[in-house]
Amino acid sequence: MAQATRLMSQSAAERAHNAQVVREAGNRWICLLMGLPYREEMQVYDTMKAIYYQAYREARKEYTGAVKQTTGNFDAKA
Repeated sequence: MAQATRLMSQSAAERAHNAQVVREAGNRWICLLMGLPYREEMQVYDTMKAIYYQAYREARKEYTGAVKQTTGNFDAKA
């Protein structure tokens, strides 16, 4: 009962703000439950993806350089 009285005594701006908070939290949970990326998760995902691909490219360059050094002038077509 006290909570209902407290909620009713809030100003319209407070109620609108609370409704926005609840709506945003609901959207976030829906995205998480459905496996859809949410704003913050999408930013983190994009950053992790960029770091991964950068590390992959660097490792690939090192690998191809090492393979070229070990094979020398070997002609694989012959």
